[in-house]
Amino acid sequence: MDSSILTFLFLIIIVTNSSAFKCNVTYPPTAIDCSSLGLHNLPDHLKDHIATIMIFTHNKLDSNTTFNNWPNLRSIDISYNAITNITSQTFKSLINLKVLNISYNDVEEISEDAFDGLKLLEVLDLSGNPQIGLDYGRLQNLLNGTLYRSLKKLVMRSSELHELPDTFFKHALELQHLDLSHNNLTHIPVLPDKLIHLDLSHNYITNIGIVPFHKKHSLRNIFLEYNVELNNLDTDAFETAMNLKNISFKGCKNLSRLPPNLFYFNKNLKYLSIANCSLKTLPRQYRKTFSTLSSLEIEDNPWVCNTSIKWFLTLPPAIIKNVRCQEPTNSTILEFYGTSLHGAILHQLLLVLVILILILFGLALYLSFVKEKKRRLDHPYVPLQGKHPLHNPVYITTVV
Repeated sequence: MDSSILTFLFLIIIVTNSSAFKCNVTYPPTAIDCSSLGLHNLPDHLKDHIATIMIFTHNKLDSNTTFNNWPNLRSIDISYNAITNITSQTFKSLINLKVLNISYNDVEEISEDAFDGLKLLEVLDLSGNPQIGLDYGRLQNLLNGTLYRSLKKLVMRSSELHELPDTFFKHALELQHLDLSHNNLTHIPVLPDKLIHLDLSHNYITNIGIVPFHKKHSLRNIFLEYNVELNNLDTDAFETAMNLKNISFKGCKNLSRLPPNLFYFNKNLKYLSIANCSLKTLPRQYRKTFSTLSSLEIEDNPWVCNTSIKWFLTLPPAIIKNVRCQEPTNSTILEFYGTSLHGAILHQLLLVLVILILILFGLALYLSFVKEKKRRLDHPYVPLQGKHPLHNPVYITTVV
């Protein structure tokens, strides 16, 4: 092959493997995206860059990486890397940092002073690091300062959380968004007062009482989906969460009963999902609750179709069109109650027809009586040899 062609190909390989060529820089805000470049180290040419946002997700950065050359950073995403240890030096100089994502690194250890310099941190994502979730005491010590200061959003999905004491979020004075989904929690700790969004889906919570949600007036969204061990809801669980708008129990396969007045005080509720649970019936009190919702999911339950849930027919057809009766027959609710409804209509029509026939029969008798009376008046009795009819004749029978 010609040497000039080889040189050209070599230059192409160098350029296409250059991090300067691959990192995407956008303005404004000043953001650098170096995702999926196979980086083992931070690019030298980015040193002291004025960027406020940096994204290094899906690379091979390790625990020796520090981010002290960018004091202007507001947000950094280093998810899906090979960082196993975070020290006090890793983020030491990032005094303006507000968003930190270190998810899915298999972090084994975080120094308790690792976040001490992050005075303005508002969003922290620790998801997918199961080792740091095994010791909740150490985790609480790690988070206490950050939670107490400014943290508004904490995400710890898939972190092997097994137990959190009731006081775990005692210092989370500003926390508004909490995602603890895909863990092994069996108990809900007392929630922060300013919490707006809560996701506890895919856990093993068995009971929901009033204590975690007491006086949580800011709470808007609760997701408890696929808690397969959930089997008990306190009737007053959400009594003081009066601004609740969205709640989902989808996939809670052990949930077979809802208390009649569970949402009595939740006048602002707009979305409810009880799909794919084990509900067979619902108290009629839910008719009023359902009538104010913008979105409702009740399908994939083993409904027993009888008079107790016939009120489902008052729900919009779009909601109940795929809802099926497991008993007494495997058919949609519309099909089942539609057949019953047709039978009831035929019965009522038959009853009306019988009454109509009786009325016509009575009317016929009355008309016959009137006609006979009129005939007699029109043809009075005339005695033999008489000239004038008798209108009031007297009949005498002589027996010899």
